[in-house]
Amino acid sequence: MNKNILLNISAYLGVIFAPVLAIAETAHNWGDWSNPAFWIIDYVACALVFSGAMDWFRQTRKGANANNMRCVGLLTGGWGFACAMFWMSFFLYFQEYRVNTNNVESIVMIFVSLFFAWTVIGFSLALTGIIRSNDLS
Repeated sequence: MNKNILLNISAYLGVIFAPVLAIAETAHNWGDWSNPAFWIIDYVACALVFSGAMDWFRQTRKGANANNMRCVGLLTGGWGFACAMFWMSFFLYFQEYRVNTNNVESIVMIFVSLFFAWTVIGFSLALTGIIRSNDLS
């Protein structure tokens, strides 16, 4: 089994995650781009995860010994940033949802929950991949 399979899966999830989040964020804010702090950070997360994933794929094409820690760090850091961002967003929406279920758009709550779970999985795979790669070296 490829010792970097978990990092590969994390990178594939990142390549899918970034454009999906960018499209969802654009659709959600279309017509009301009120507070830039709340939507710019999503695009930063997209850029970090996507660039980390693409850098990982560039390095893996160079061969088995091209395990460059820069790309692994960028991928893991991008997932960590996105995970922390969605952690805050999820619990803010959840807190508001508990107080008044009519006050929160349920579709937004579902998407935030799914994106949060996606980032936890991507981050966990990247971290576990790093640990396994170091153990198997």
